[in-house]
Amino acid sequence: VVPPLAQGIGATAPPPIAAMSAAYLIGLGRDAEAEGDGDSAGTSAGVSSSDGRSILLFARGLGAQPADLVRLYERRDHFVAVDRDASTIAHSYFRSSAALKSWSLDEVPHPYLTINKKMCREVIRSCLLRQRLRLEVYVLDGNKWVLGRRGSPGNIGAFEDECLVNGELPPDASTVIAAVRLGRTGGSKGYSGNARLVGVSFVDVGARAIYTSEFEDDENLCTLESLLCQQGTREVLLHAEMDKADRKALEQMLDICEVATTEAPKGAFTVKHAEQDLKRLLGVDDDPASRVHARCFESQQQLPVGCFAALFRYLDLAGASETHGQWSLEWVEPREFVRLDASALRALTVEPHASEPDKNASLLGIFSVCKTAGGARLLRTWLKQPLLSAFEINQRLDLVQTFVSGFALRATLRDSCLPPMAADLDRLQRRLFSGKATLQDVVLLYSLLNGLPRLLAALGGDGYAEGEAGEEGRALVAYVFTEPLRQGGANFEG
Repeated sequence: VVPPLAQGIGATAPPPIAAMSAAYLIGLGRDAEAEGDGDSAGTSAGVSSSDGRSILLFARGLGAQPADLVRLYERRDHFVAVDRDASTIAHSYFRSSAALKSWSLDEVPHPYLTINKKMCREVIRSCLLRQRLRLEVYVLDGNKWVLGRRGSPGNIGAFEDECLVNGELPPDASTVIAAVRLGRTGGSKGYSGNARLVGVSFVDVGARAIYTSEFEDDENLCTLESLLCQQGTREVLLHAEMDKADRKALEQMLDICEVATTEAPKGAFTVKHAEQDLKRLLGVDDDPASRVHARCFESQQQLPVGCFAALFRYLDLAGASETHGQWSLEWVEPREFVRLDASALRALTVEPHASEPDKNASLLGIFSVCKTAGGARLLRTWLKQPLLSAFEINQRLDLVQTFVSGFALRATLRDSCLPPMAADLDRLQRRLFSGKATLQDVVLLYSLLNGLPRLLAALGGDGYAEGEAGEEGRALVAYVFTEPLRQGGANFEG
């Protein structure tokens, strides 16, 4: 029987968006039109009782479902959610239970929900980017259900296409995931006493960047909290054999930061082969005499190395062979930035609250007049990581003053040079190296490279302010922008 919300939907053309019922949006409308009133068992949307039974039996075999996990079953033209997931999606996303149907297994009713692929994109985006939930999508392999894709708040690579908004990832859609290991400074080289020692590694899959750090912290983990917030961390891997008191303190802090947690399997933090794995990602020669010179390998306990090893296994970076040689490694020093923990970021209203309709109610909303997704991400990073170094602060201010006083240069960049080069480079790079690039992506790359000579000519031209200040600004722009751009463009010549 067609649910009440699906009744009255015309068979000749889909209704306007504003008039669509919840049932139509989740895929029941079209199926009801195609299949009439459904079969005698009450199934519709092309899901038969036998198909439902196979899904329920498979779901039963998976065992208990964690509270932060959503499971979807992908069919040819729609997705299916069952039991708790079906009820949650129906009430949370469609504000109605009318679209819920039921299968029976061993005389026990099991609610299920069919969702068309267009609306499932919104469900997936909300799970991963807003609700800190993990996601598993199963597909049919012959007559057997198998895991097709898996994602989590810090690992959205398998669902990148679903997470895109207008062809780009939202600026607040961070792809940073971290792993944390706690220890004590007692007996460690370079430390005194027996204070709390924290090792942490961050992986930004989108930027193909690895950041590591090790530092002393207080018992409330204030420095770690600040670092996680400033790096835009979405998810943290925890050691399976962590002390109960340490785990409680860490989980309380992560809950305040609204960061999802995942327990890594035993042995995930083992440092064996970590250096070889890192060499593969960085493209360093695999000769035994070649060593990755990084501070993370110099620490006696090598806590950051174990964290990197856990992330390497969790993200299956070994299988992403197309990205090997394209990663970068950087040591993060927490003392380089003003300490801003979660409470400070909220008190300063650095980022807009999800329920705040006025974009000017936050610092980001006031300052953000960015024209590209990359610029919005950079501004967000700068606001969350205020500098402490007087040299770096003055350098940034000098660059801003150079473009403010150089009216002709600024106008040329804004009106002529940058608009044809406004592609999201991070996303473009990911698509090219993952083999998912389309003709449109190739055209964007062509436009960017075609506009590079014009940009370099403008940066080296006569648009700067007159006098000594203008010449100093030209030299600074050449050091920060012109030379790196020229070197990057040289890689595409010949």
